[in-house]
Amino acid sequence: MLSIIIKLKSRLIRNAKTRHRYKYIQMAKLVTRRVSRAKWGVSYSVFDGEELLEASIKSIRDSVDYVNVVYQRHSWYGNPADKGLLPLLTRLQKSGLIDELIEYVPNYDLSPGRQERQKRNIGLKYAKRRQVNYFMTMDCDEFYMAPDIARAKREIIRRKITHSFCDIANYGIKPTERFLGGTVNYVQFFSKVCLFSKLAKKNKRNITLVDPTRQMSGCWGQRHWFLTNIQMHHMSQCRKNLYAKYENSSAKYVTSKRKKVTPQITRVSVPDYFGLMPLTEKWKK
Repeated sequence: MLSIIIKLKSRLIRNAKTRHRYKYIQMAKLVTRRVSRAKWGVSYSVFDGEELLEASIKSIRDSVDYVNVVYQRHSWYGNPADKGLLPLLTRLQKSGLIDELIEYVPNYDLSPGRQERQKRNIGLKYAKRRQVNYFMTMDCDEFYMAPDIARAKREIIRRKITHSFCDIANYGIKPTERFLGGTVNYVQFFSKVCLFSKLAKKNKRNITLVDPTRQMSGCWGQRHWFLTNIQMHHMSQCRKNLYAKYENSSAKYVTSKRKKVTPQITRVSVPDYFGLMPLTEKWKK
């Protein structure tokens, strides 16, 4: 309604350049107000990789209004979590980085993939209780840059996007070692939350392949969009215990029927965007 009023008012301005400038400025102000009034929420699924969690939350905390962590004491295969997990989560909650902590108890009668989707849906349920308008689920080794999030949020509001997606930048064992080429991956970014929203096994309207545990169900007037102004920085191999990651992954026994192709991967050096080098140096000691 406000956008229509702005367009009608602009018609009263005779000079074309002044008219277009007026519309541009007023629409920009309108988008800024709508971005700030919307409530943005993130839920983390946590079992291992907690050594990266604090840095990951810090990369997005100023850009969102609500953060919860759904954690588990045992993996999908019964392996115990690190003894330092609960003290770390408690400390992060006391410091204000985490708003809510929710424990998930695995049900070993279900497949790991189905359990992971249930776990992420619990995070969404708690976010709904906090009246979140846009929601995203994340893991400990995922990072975003605050300026990129700001631009992406404005585009989501301006284009009335309900389901957004973005590219993934994968990293090696060092946070300054980035992979180019190889498998092309995408991730679901913020999606609009409605009463019946849930993370479903599949959304037929999706415009790209994403993790089947993160696909947001449809909503009225859904609009899917691929964002080119943001990337998720995935510290895929930057772990204190990389073996534990693969040993406890929900995709551990998932095999592809497609023909295997050896990807051509190039390693390039990049800045330490998230200040992880001091942390990774400690792991060597």
